[in-house]
Amino acid sequence: MKKNTLLFAATTAILAMAAAGVGAQTDPVYEAELEEIAVKVANETVQGGYKLLTMAQLKKMIDAKEDMLLLDAHPPEEFVKGHVVGAVNFGFLANPVGKWEQEALGKSKNAYLKALGPNLNRKIVFYCGFTKCGRSHAAAQWAKEFGYNNLYRA
Repeated sequence: MKKNTLLFAATTAILAMAAAGVGAQTDPVYEAELEEIAVKVANETVQGGYKLLTMAQLKKMIDAKEDMLLLDAHPPEEFVKGHVVGAVNFGFLANPVGKWEQEALGKSKNAYLKALGPNLNRKIVFYCGFTKCGRSHAAAQWAKEFGYNNLYRA
């Protein structure tokens, strides 16, 4: 029951955020694509056991200098092209497959644990590209798997 409530809340929030940003968009193809993305992200959120943030919420957290680890899940070659100041990079595969060796782009679990740090309760925010990108989902899901529990995806 808790997962269904979380899924409903996540889907509702994503659709509300998207609708607020789109204005009076009425194109049925666009609406279907938006719905598909919203449901995908909502399902990933439930599966991954983390919370969602909007970019505006993340910016407020950064501006307030909240104590958190900000993890950029892009591959290193994309990270060097541009990233949020202060973010730590640990790249993941764009389309998660459920296998560490493939998803972590050849890096070790120990390297990931080192990047995340020893505090399992520290706030960690994962980001990558846009909502179609699965890197931040993979990064958050693996962190949850390794015992971290204060996880967010932006």
